[in-house]
Amino acid sequence: MNGYEKRKEMKKATIVNATLELILKNGVAGTTIESIAKKAQVSKVTVFKHFSSKENLVLSVFSSYMNNMMDEFEELIASDLSAKEKISKVLAASDTGTDAIGSYFFNSTIWNDPMIQHEYSKIASERALPAIASIFRQGKAEGEIDEDITTEALMAYIGALMAIFKDPNFLESSQEYKNSIKKLYFYGIFGKKAEG
Repeated sequence: MNGYEKRKEMKKATIVNATLELILKNGVAGTTIESIAKKAQVSKVTVFKHFSSKENLVLSVFSSYMNNMMDEFEELIASDLSAKEKISKVLAASDTGTDAIGSYFFNSTIWNDPMIQHEYSKIASERALPAIASIFRQGKAEGEIDEDITTEALMAYIGALMAIFKDPNFLESSQEYKNSIKKLYFYGIFGKKAEG
C-alpha cells in the first residue's frame, strides 16, 4: 500500500469512528453528514467521496464492528484452549451483554435494514460458520462431541438457529429467553453444561 492509499484508508477509518461515536450518542436518524464531517474534521465532500451515502457509511460501521468481533472470535479459535473452554468463553462473553454498538445494532430498527441483514449473513457464512465448524471438529477430536454428528448436520442446526437470532422478536425477548437459546445452541451438542 503506497502513501496515498494509507492516507485514504486512515481517513475512511476516522470517518467510520466518528460516525460510530455519533450514532451511539444520537442514533442514526439524529446523525447527519454535517455532524460526521465536523467530528471527523473533513469536508462533507470527503465523506461522500469515500461513502456514497449515509446508508453506506452506516453499513461500513456495522461491517467494521462485525469484523472486529470476528477477529476476536477467530483469535479464541486459534488458542490452545479445549473446545469446551472455547464454548464457555463465547457464552461468558455473550452473557455479560454486548457492547454499546452491538446493543444498538441488534436492538434497533436498523437491524431490519436489508443491507445490514445481508452483511450480517455474509460475515456469518464467510467467517462465523467456519470458525464454529473448527470448534466442532476440535470437540470431536477431543471426544467431547458425538462423532456420529456430521459437520453437515451441525451446519443445518446452526442455520436454523441463525434464523432465530435474526428474528426481530428474538431481539425483543427477555434476557432469560435469549440465554436459554444460547445455552441450547452450544450445550445441546454436549447434552449437558460444559465445565468451564
